Amino acid sequence: MITGPMIAEIAALIGDSARATMVPALLDGRPLTASEVAAVPRITPQAASAHLAKLTAAGVLSVVRRGRQRQFRLASPTVADMIDGIVAVALEKRPPSRDPELAARAGDRAGAGPHHPAFTPREGCAGTSTGQT
Repeated sequence: MITGPMIAEIAALIGDSARATMVPALLDGRPLTASEVAAVPRITPQAASAHLAKLTAAGVLSVVRRGRQRQFRLASPTVADMIDGIVAVALEKRPPSRDPELAARAGDRAGAGPHHPAFTPREGCAGTSTGQT
């Protein structure tokens, strides 16, 4: 059963402004290093490391080891769907975007359904057929 505290925990985690900028940067499925993720919200690598640790512990992100490097990616297609859903809800009451990428991410759920390309799991997410686990 889904409870309020479970929703609140994930919402608070994603709702932090730095993390809310970091997580969508991983939607294309490419794993990124902590430094690459830190560059998106323009925070220090130390701050990014703390945020990444929280996101990983909560199961939002997973770690891929490549030699000595640790890279981060979305933990599952469900996380990508969650971010897409948040974006769709946020855009419902706003005027149409002139940004083609943002418009594509919002998609037309009613007409395209959940398998619209803008909402399908990203290649490289953990749990996809080509993603590493």
